[in-house]
Amino acid sequence: MNKNLFVVALIIAFGIGGYMIFPKPQDAYNAYKTLESQKVAVENLKNEVNALKQKQQQEEMRARQDAKPIYANEAESSGDMMSSFGIMFEDIISAAKQNNMKLRSIEYNTAPTGDIIYDNIKDFYNVCVVKLELIGTYSQFKSYFDIIYNYPYLINIAKVDIKPYERNKKILLGTVNIALYSKK
Repeated sequence: MNKNLFVVALIIAFGIGGYMIFPKPQDAYNAYKTLESQKVAVENLKNEVNALKQKQQQEEMRARQDAKPIYANEAESSGDMMSSFGIMFEDIISAAKQNNMKLRSIEYNTAPTGDIIYDNIKDFYNVCVVKLELIGTYSQFKSYFDIIYNYPYLINIAKVDIKPYERNKKILLGTVNIALYSKK
């Protein structure tokens, strides 16, 4: 009887030990299913990341194609910063004249604070903000801004302040700040 009790106790001990040592079949199956679903989720995320990278590359390529070049004065040899803007000065002033606008004053600033190019990479580019005070009609201002917008080199309409003339509301008085950029 002692022998039988010993055998039964041994069987129970092995059963409990086996139960504790070896994982439950249902838990193992659930862990396997979770692992498989996580593998699928990881693969889906990898595909999404690849699709987003490809889309980002396409956007960067489109942005490079749409970006306007920065003006470089090939004939410049004197190193004079103001001469690097000569053609651009002439173009923005002649655009106003082409539209029969009156030019009240012109001022320029070669060290504009708050300009992103000047503040960050002025060692590579010259920057000049031209402040023009113009007089014209609505259609003249529209045509002027169309010319400036379609200018072949990078320029920035930094600030526009347009008010109607008090005596004749069809006439506008405008102050326009245009940032010009050229390579050093």
